[in-house]
Amino acid sequence: QMIIEGLKAFLKDSPDIEVVGSTSDPKKALEMIKNLKPMVAVIDLYMPDVSGIEIIKGLKNSEVKTLIFTGLLEKEDVQEAFFSGVNGFVTKGKGFDIADAIKTVSKGNFFFDQAIVPYLISSVQSSNQLNSKSYSKILSNRERDIANLIGNGKSCQEISNLLGLHIASVYTYRNRLLKKTGAKNHAELLRKIINKEC
Repeated sequence: QMIIEGLKAFLKDSPDIEVVGSTSDPKKALEMIKNLKPMVAVIDLYMPDVSGIEIIKGLKNSEVKTLIFTGLLEKEDVQEAFFSGVNGFVTKGKGFDIADAIKTVSKGNFFFDQAIVPYLISSVQSSNQLNSKSYSKILSNRERDIANLIGNGKSCQEISNLLGLHIASVYTYRNRLLKKTGAKNHAELLRKIINKEC
């Protein structure tokens, strides 16, 4: 919530930008965006329970442009967001870019700050591989690591501590594993891991 309020305060000084809504509840975000229909939706990549990528995919067929604003970056997440149709990335700590980013993507252009460029290059180099396979069924190395730890009975907090990841990142990976394996809940995911289906 503090980040949201800070961002809103920063954008108040931009005469060309009007903040029409905000929420700290990721479960309400997609519905709110669809109802308010802003030109640009600024979305955090890592949130508990709901991934920013899921929101981007939910807006793919709308006219709303999407801009990721995050302080955490994982190569696989940048790739998936890129291929899911995101219009731009801004990393936290570079607030001076956010207003320019919003204006840029609102015009239908892409905006990627310098911290993202190496990931985008990797995304382009990997595009043939990603398009030649069912990417939704491919587990990344990080996802396999987390699947193994879940199979060993580790909690999300323990996985966060062991891998040095933010807890929100672990939730995102867990939700992605649920989706990719077709598991309906954490218990079914655990059964699939134990049965070596992952």
